[in-house]
Amino acid sequence: MTLQEGCDFLSAKKDEKRTIVLTFDDAVKNNLFNVSPVLLKLGFGSTLFICRFNDDWLRKNAAHLLTIDEIQQLYELGF
Repeated sequence: MTLQEGCDFLSAKKDEKRTIVLTFDDAVKNNLFNVSPVLLKLGFGSTLFICRFNDDWLRKNAAHLLTIDEIQQLYELGF
């Protein structure tokens, strides 16, 4: 379920003891190559928070961050 669906579900006071909302921050490559295959196998969704980093930090860490094409792949997978 998406973040919005999770919020709506919890707001409706349904069985929240069995509800989990997964979020992943910073758009690291790990989300595509390690996290998404596991979530797909288990039938789980998630919400990815993709932020804008300052240029200096981005240059130092770009190798670990998703490219726009990889972000598109995650979107096409349903994330």
